[in-house]
Amino acid sequence: LLPLLTLVLVNVVSTKDASTRLTRFLLSRHEPSAPPDDQVIVEYESQLIHIIALEEKSQTVKVLLHVTEVWHDATLRWNESDFEGVSETWLPSENVWIPDIIAFNMLQRVDVLSAVRSTVSIRPDGRVSFSYPQIVTFMCAIQIADFPFDAQKCTLEIASWGYSADKLRLRPVKHSGTLLQHYQENDEWALTNLSVDVALFSHEDNVVTEVRLGLFLQRKPLYFISALLLPSYIICILSVAGLFARFSTRDERQERFSLGVTATLTLAVLSLVVTEKVPHSSDDIPFLVLYFHFNTVLVTLATILTTVSMRISEWRGDTFKSKLLRRPHRDFRRLADYMDKLMCIFFIIILTIPFAYMTYRCFVLSTVF
Repeated sequence: LLPLLTLVLVNVVSTKDASTRLTRFLLSRHEPSAPPDDQVIVEYESQLIHIIALEEKSQTVKVLLHVTEVWHDATLRWNESDFEGVSETWLPSENVWIPDIIAFNMLQRVDVLSAVRSTVSIRPDGRVSFSYPQIVTFMCAIQIADFPFDAQKCTLEIASWGYSADKLRLRPVKHSGTLLQHYQENDEWALTNLSVDVALFSHEDNVVTEVRLGLFLQRKPLYFISALLLPSYIICILSVAGLFARFSTRDERQERFSLGVTATLTLAVLSLVVTEKVPHSSDDIPFLVLYFHFNTVLVTLATILTTVSMRISEWRGDTFKSKLLRRPHRDFRRLADYMDKLMCIFFIIILTIPFAYMTYRCFVLSTVF
């Protein structure tokens, strides 16, 4: 037993000594500020972990990514037999040349491992692998015309800042199953697709290879339907019912007008909530804002038409000099009641149609996502 234990200890010490010798050997041959002599092919993989936020007003997207970059460097090769069969080693990232790959359309980048000493993995054939997480905030043009049923496409444009395509070429990993294997869903946005394309891009007189990571996002509208659409519909229905109810067809003109004005102001406030959520654009009007405007116009029209009903209800016919045109007062009141019922039914139907349509769209999106 003692000889066997001694042999194990010797192997451990020998392997540890081999790792130290290998590190010194590689650092003596490698220059961190110099790229490999030949063209560098970088296999680039960017796994989407989480969509942190999509800010409509600032038109930015913040995402958490796990990036893996793999390339070959001839100055980091070794013979395994010379180092006790060591098949993999690790070096500090600051001691190894690393491609200057960034997102061209980013506004901010947070290195999650900034407080940790990151390392790169190296194989005997010179294969270098560098993995790191990062939080990237990048620009995205937000389309608001169909809000809150809008779908967005946001593209992260990734390339080398200083090396042209002749020196450094990116080869992206395009399998979506690999890129989304650790993805965690966002509460407000559903990721419908993730595309990866590569193209040539001209930058500062250099033609570089650019990887375009496309995020296809669909908004989950349930919150806006329950918080804005449903209250607006209830307010409009109650306003119409109050304006044309039979018990209010007497001399209560002031109260009926107050009800209509209050409903209109409430709809204006709800519309303001939506406009504060989306970008201030002169090209498109959000669909939900158009819905609020539609309701405002209808309630305003109903408030105006209620004056006609009240005038007919108060009409006694003796205002005309001709006795042939005189009618009992009760006949005009019945006519006013009939008009109230007809207009009440008409406005409720008109208000219900767009509400039912938007509710149906919300239901369809909820079942899909």
